Amino acid sequence: MDQSSRPEFVGPGWLLPSQGFAYQSRAPVDLVDRTSDADEWTRFLALVEQLKRGAFDQDVSLLELLSTTGDADIRVLGLRVLGHAASSRCRERLAEFFVREEVETRMAAYEAALLSCDLAMIDPLLDARERSTGQEQLSVMSVISHLLETEPGTLYDDLDELTADEYRRIALGRRQALEADYGRGVAIFEARLLDLRYILQRIESLCDELDPVEFGGTISRYVDFFEAMTGHSSRHVFEEGVTVNCYRAIEMIATFQQSGTADQYQPGQRYFFGHRVPS
Repeated sequence: MDQSSRPEFVGPGWLLPSQGFAYQSRAPVDLVDRTSDADEWTRFLALVEQLKRGAFDQDVSLLELLSTTGDADIRVLGLRVLGHAASSRCRERLAEFFVREEVETRMAAYEAALLSCDLAMIDPLLDARERSTGQEQLSVMSVISHLLETEPGTLYDDLDELTADEYRRIALGRRQALEADYGRGVAIFEARLLDLRYILQRIESLCDELDPVEFGGTISRYVDFFEAMTGHSSRHVFEEGVTVNCYRAIEMIATFQQSGTADQYQPGQRYFFGHRVPS
């Protein structure tokens, strides 16, 4: 197999809304043990499988692979995984990818910063905002806003109303207020403690909207958090692109709630496939 060939069992939609974390077909039974494999894709997937089993000491190994690989697909997908699963010693190193030459790497790293729910990322995100322009700058501001605001507001400055100094002052003030309320090191998403109950409530309420298709992109973000935190598959919730099937989304939530495991997820803590991520 070519060094940079995606295995067929992975599927083209892996980590996208249409497929989520589920593989398209059965993975090799020994995949989890192949973290030293010569093939990069096999090694990458083995490290992901290790993280799914709670072996968070593998996060640095995955980060190093992403730093050295020439495969853009591995790098982008791996950053997404690390956004959810990186422990504290590894999370801040996600900012190393903010200055990479490839724009798709930078964009994936910004998304990883959001998925990390770590307010320590605000400083490097502010630096990235100041050196970026256009759509990239809007993406950075979207991440900052989703961390520090309950909904896109002042910090999603798409009309360019704030100077760099004003923007930085407001963002740092919001971070300071959140740290005063909740403490440092906890997981923050949309200006509150990351909370699975809130994630589930948002999916349900958005699916009750008159036109849930309009909110497909927003719903996909909440579903992504739900699946990454719990390991409960979201396959078939989305159809083409981010077209959500709300019946299946509600059914997914109901099935999970019937499992009786919801109470194990504590607000402000990060989880990956049901395992608490070291803070």
